[in-house]
Amino acid sequence: MVAAVALLPEVNARYPQDALRCLASLKEPEGLLICPEHRNGYCVKEVSDLAEEDCGRTTYFGDKWNAQTGKCEYRKCEATCLESSWDFEFEGEAYERNRFCCDFNYCNGISRRFSRAGMSAWVSGVVALLLTLLYLREEQAG
Repeated sequence: MVAAVALLPEVNARYPQDALRCLASLKEPEGLLICPEHRNGYCVKEVSDLAEEDCGRTTYFGDKWNAQTGKCEYRKCEATCLESSWDFEFEGEAYERNRFCCDFNYCNGISRRFSRAGMSAWVSGVVALLLTLLYLREEQAG
């Protein structure tokens, strides 16, 4: 006899109020999605180096071309996520695909990779810069 064990994400008692919100390539027209309860762990963005005319034609059929980044991308919600990179082949050519994971609302729409800690550090830096500029302005006026 073979037994299988499924690992499920932790149950959120305040779902859907506290559900993660991500961009999703298969959600039309705006791409905004409240993550389903069984995929309420991470926002995921997968990026490949395919040309625009091949984006969405491979086994990764849900890919969409992002004109802003010039990349072929797929966005979704997942219960678990492991950042990784792998090679795949399409029509005899080798391509690379990268997976990025994050865990705050709509983070897979950011063109750069930011964790929650990285985003906090960035915001803190901006606030410190603004306070410094205000201080210098007061010094010049006074």
